Amino acid sequence: MNQTFSQQLSAIRMRRQSQKVVAPATSHESPMVEASLMCRERMQEVIEGSHRVFVESAPGFSLQRGFYEGSYVIGSGADEWRLDRVGHSSKYYSTVTFYLTPRLSERMFDVKCKMIVRNRELESAEWRVQLEDQDMEAFRQFAEDQFCRFAQGYFAKDDTVAMPVVSNEDATIRVWT
Repeated sequence: MNQTFSQQLSAIRMRRQSQKVVAPATSHESPMVEASLMCRERMQEVIEGSHRVFVESAPGFSLQRGFYEGSYVIGSGADEWRLDRVGHSSKYYSTVTFYLTPRLSERMFDVKCKMIVRNRELESAEWRVQLEDQDMEAFRQFAEDQFCRFAQGYFAKDDTVAMPVVSNEDATIRVWT
């Protein structure tokens, strides 16, 4: 690697780190921030539970977490290669993703669920969760409904078939459809 290039990247990173300013939470915001984190943790447990149940039917899906434009994002996604009617292969991406956006002034989380089934975007759905919601039963029902809606699209018949996968264990060919 070029040493000058490496030095340039280090300098850019150092400038960016020196520009970060963290605003301290005021004393009246701290309990609300704590309540927000606890609520997000409860929602994450619900989504992860739904993911675990879904993966029993679709083992190729993995759980992803991160942040995007002020939202905590948690989703279940998979890439797959499929063959069309004439034998051409294409890579497809499918995901069910929840965007959890805190609204501290309203003591709520806005939740948006976006779905993509084999590169085709489905209609999104929205929900709101109060920070004080301890049992998460209504949110659990919303999350399960979204995974079911996603499964209906994902397992629906289409014009492609899954490409065969050769198992390392016994060299047999399995087809996931």
